[in-house]
Amino acid sequence: WNLARTSQQQQQRYHGDSASASASAFALSSRRGMTPLYKKRKTTTTTTTALQTAPQTPPNGEANWDNIEPQVYPQRWVQLGYLSLLALLSDWICFSTAAAPSTFQDSFGHSSAALIDLFLFTNVASCFLVTDTIAKFGLQRCIQGAGLLMAVGCWLRSGFGFLLPVANAVGIDASNLISASSNGLVPYPVLVAGTLMVGAAQPFFQCTPPLLSAQWFASDERATSTAVALNFNQIGIATAFLVGGEMATSAEGLQSYFALIAVLCTVVTAGTLLQFQDSPPIPPSSSELEKVAKGEQEPPFIE
Repeated sequence: WNLARTSQQQQQRYHGDSASASASAFALSSRRGMTPLYKKRKTTTTTTTALQTAPQTPPNGEANWDNIEPQVYPQRWVQLGYLSLLALLSDWICFSTAAAPSTFQDSFGHSSAALIDLFLFTNVASCFLVTDTIAKFGLQRCIQGAGLLMAVGCWLRSGFGFLLPVANAVGIDASNLISASSNGLVPYPVLVAGTLMVGAAQPFFQCTPPLLSAQWFASDERATSTAVALNFNQIGIATAFLVGGEMATSAEGLQSYFALIAVLCTVVTAGTLLQFQDSPPIPPSSSELEKVAKGEQEPPFIE
């Protein structure tokens, strides 16, 4: 019994001395501004996926972002609607002549497939500029600018031949002013120029749905909003075959078909100029709120 008691007392003195030594080491390291070796250090890892800039100012006069709660706005559905419609129109224009290749060949003397190839080559080249352009000018300006570019391209493809019947009805011979041919179609080089403009604008509608979802939608809505915008591209292709197959049965029908697309594109672009916004006052999720508070930005694609 005495031997066991003596062993227990020795263990207590050993643990007591160890605790005192640990406390002394901690106090000494605290005075010297050091971190004890046995204390896990809190580190911050900076990756190349984000560039640190000056944080933005919190809204509503708040002192810091810690008092701000994520918030979603009804405007997010307007944003998604315009981006989806622009994506639909861009793919509709791309494959607008695919449903009537013989009519296009007879009217312009060139194949529809060659025009689509030119569109897609321009699309690929423009994709490399989307990230840096949006980083410099913002989502709102880029989407609105791309919409204007697409609208101008549509009117170059269409011309104003659809006004010939109206001019003839009022006794005005405007064939030389409105169109370069009797059937109202524009010259093939002008058609190609308009098509290339739409091809350059399309990546700003196809590559930005994830960015729009991150800036405007809550975490549990991002997958849905991104899928909606991306699937409208496929709806645009289907529309090209459905509408084009019905309207583009002759040169006159082809001109009316191009004019319809130009009018619809102009309407959607006008709405985009009036209602499309850049970003909400308060981010919709905690992750986006932290990103805005830290001033994080995507690195440039082309350095």
